[in-house]
Amino acid sequence: VKSGEWYTPYVSWAQETSIVKGYSKEKFGVDDYVTVEQACVIMARFADLLKLDKGGEKSLDDYNDAAKVSDWAQKEMRWAVGNGVYQPDGNRLKSQDKAERKLVAMMFYNFAENYTK
Repeated sequence: VKSGEWYTPYVSWAQETSIVKGYSKEKFGVDDYVTVEQACVIMARFADLLKLDKGGEKSLDDYNDAAKVSDWAQKEMRWAVGNGVYQPDGNRLKSQDKAERKLVAMMFYNFAENYTK
């Protein structure tokens, strides 16, 4: 991550708090899009940072594309689906799709609704 960019302090904070980790110590992927499963992992890590009781998880077995969820994102996807933070598209998780702004906004809203009551 380049120093002095508008996003540098935010990425640094997110890395320091382990909300985001990048691909390795050498590569963050600042220009890469975020996938649905990455967004679910970020939301789950944020819940951990806030020390929230995240509640249960939902099996992903009922979704046609469950096998496409990366191993490192399984638990967080189960949490996000099970707690309504992420709402799959019918019987598809679309874990490898881009997490468009409207989806991320919905996830933040669902997170706030579920965890600020």
